[in-house]
Amino acid sequence: MGVLTRDNNGSCLFAFNEMIPGIVKPEIAEAMAIRRAMSLAKEESFEKIILASDCVSVILRIKLATRDRSSVGCLVGDMKKLATNFLECPNPT
Repeated sequence: MGVLTRDNNGSCLFAFNEMIPGIVKPEIAEAMAIRRAMSLAKEESFEKIILASDCVSVILRIKLATRDRSSVGCLVGDMKKLATNFLECPNPT
């Protein structure tokens, strides 16, 4: 999994990658990366974040108002809870 964090000028603040043994589905890996990025943003006391991802299925699940019961549903639920820690956290693009 990889995460890249930029400031409002597009400059890299930090980046990291992490191997997650046993994760074979790209959708799960992407959801885990988004959740990890949000956790890092919370730890760094960021107030406003913008999430971006190329995984359309995870983005659509995050945007749903209903509870997600898919294989990434728990991760999506975690992301929605994490989003409440920020002054600004629009749906990902």
